[in-house]
Amino acid sequence: MAIWIRYNVLSVVKRSMQELRDDLSRHLLARDRLFHAQADATQLHTRFVQDTERVDAVATAMISALLPALLTASMLLVIMARISTTLVVVGAVAAPVLWSVGRLTSRRVKQELGTFRARFEEFSAGAQFLLRFTELVRVRSWQYEAGQSQHERHDALRAAGIRMGMSYTWHV
Repeated sequence: MAIWIRYNVLSVVKRSMQELRDDLSRHLLARDRLFHAQADATQLHTRFVQDTERVDAVATAMISALLPALLTASMLLVIMARISTTLVVVGAVAAPVLWSVGRLTSRRVKQELGTFRARFEEFSAGAQFLLRFTELVRVRSWQYEAGQSQHERHDALRAAGIRMGMSYTWHV
């Protein structure tokens, strides 16, 4: 149940972050030339990339960790209150098995984290391109293509975030 909840929460959080990033991309593409001429591209890039990542991290940690933990803790409390001796024996037998499985799944978590970082770097590079070359994109009438390219990066980042979160959930 906790894994199912985690997947659904991650899907909602990551989809929301993708939509936020898409909206920011469209907003930046819609701004006038004066805005881009006066704006500090490095500062905009930092706000666009780092701030959305911070929101993503906080939302993922708060929502996707809190709900399954509360559900699991409440179910365990009920079970322990009813059959505590049985639970202790099962826990003692399961602990070494779970520890071994945890060691194996930690490799998968590291792999997914590497994939997520790579997708995040692609997102960052795309955002930086968008911020630096918005005028060129407009002159060439490439707004749709640039927006679509950004959307694909955001989609890849969202999918990698879900895979990373789910591999961590299985690990936990």
